[in-house]
Amino acid sequence: MSPMNCTPKVRQKTFGVLFMKYSYEQRLVIVQRVKQGEAIAHLSKEYHINKTQILAWVRMWDKYGRVGLEKQPHCRPTPALKEKVVRLILEKGVPLALVRIEYRIGKTALQRWVSMVRKDRYECLYLKKKRGRPPKDPMARPKKKEPQT
Repeated sequence: MSPMNCTPKVRQKTFGVLFMKYSYEQRLVIVQRVKQGEAIAHLSKEYHINKTQILAWVRMWDKYGRVGLEKQPHCRPTPALKEKVVRLILEKGVPLALVRIEYRIGKTALQRWVSMVRKDRYECLYLKKKRGRPPKDPMARPKKKEPQT
């Protein structure tokens, strides 16, 4: 099996991040080639990227220009923003791809929020997750101590 025909997970384990992440310059070249009229399907095969990812880069370029292709700083969305975005998707029927570009939120995060709301209503977006290691159980048996000599 050729290295490029394997799954992305196997490719990442075998070759590291080299084939998984595309730099700003690579994204810029791909978007420019799309803008010059090359088919997205052709570029998808050439660069081994999903067509929807290339389309998302083109849409980001159209909306924000060069800044749209740069890596964005990580920010933690508020529960109110999560609710607003999910309401747009579920109640107004706005496509996930457009919301993703408008609010610059990752696809998996949006999908996770939508599925959480479908399962547990909007209140689940306001619950705080406990972070870190869970506290020890006070009723647990203490460890046996070795005699010191």
